[in-house]
Amino acid sequence: MWLVSSCSNSDVTEQHLLELSPTFEVDYIDNKGLDRKFTFQGIEHKIGITVAPLIVGVSQKVIWHFWDEEEALIGKPLKVIGTSMETGENIVLLESKPLTVAPNLGATTSLPSGIKLTSTGLWKLDIYLEEKYYETLIVEGTII
Repeated sequence: MWLVSSCSNSDVTEQHLLELSPTFEVDYIDNKGLDRKFTFQGIEHKIGITVAPLIVGVSQKVIWHFWDEEEALIGKPLKVIGTSMETGENIVLLESKPLTVAPNLGATTSLPSGIKLTSTGLWKLDIYLEEKYYETLIVEGTII
């Protein structure tokens, strides 16, 4: 857990506790008919990304999964803006074409992408669909 402080113009300090987005498991049956579990980080029944270390300075494959109604997702472009909680750097990590029907592991749609974090520590990923705020995930950039 990280403590983030900020000051307003009136010198009143606000403190917010930031935690990594939780992980959750999704059951599925693999191509051999075996029961399996896949682990995601995000908000169960809404949005999740594949759990893997996010290595700083390396473009990495991330698969975004959405468990929302088709009307809320399909045909809308995805945009992810990352903010480093360490440095305050703010970068666009992803801008996609409109989402299509691509069910995967029980999700309504999924989208593979590459993202690259530029510093270690916690990152706030603000997710937008068609320029409208959708959700926020908190992830961690690490070095090997």
